Amino acid sequence: MKKILMILAFLFFLSCATIPKNASVLSSSVTQGIERLQSENEKVIKALADVERAILDESWDSIYNKIEAKYRTKNNIANGTSLTRDQTIDIATGAAAVREELLLTIATKERTLILKSKENSQEVININKEVQNYLLSLEKYDEATTQVNALTKKIIGIDPSQVLGTVNDNIQTSIDNFFN
Repeated sequence: MKKILMILAFLFFLSCATIPKNASVLSSSVTQGIERLQSENEKVIKALADVERAILDESWDSIYNKIEAKYRTKNNIANGTSLTRDQTIDIATGAAAVREELLLTIATKERTLILKSKENSQEVININKEVQNYLLSLEKYDEATTQVNALTKKIIGIDPSQVLGTVNDNIQTSIDNFFN
């Protein structure tokens, strides 16, 4: 009930306001602005993902060393002990797998954010289209009201006092005119 009253109050206040000419055109410009903003959002998201990939590149030695340390601990290989070729390959393979997993996570988050940004922009565009349709209908309503008012003003008002008293006021003149 509260919502209905708020909506009715909003519509009442809105109906009291005048709709500026070309308000629907302005609404169309807003849609274009939203689309440009979406494009900029995508650029920012891609830039942030690129930063994360750069951090991964800079952290590569540290990641590799952590994997090697974990491998040595798991296989009871003391630090400083030389690794065999197969052990080195195992560590490199593990490091590459971790790198690929992190790159996939970054790419997934990047795609998810871009998709969510596109969905949000589309929702705002849809809302703006509804507002635009509403403004168009109000413009048409405003035009129709103006036309009706103009036609109404063309109607000549009827003044009964112009008829009343005609006989009394004009009887003598009519009699005189008859005999002239």
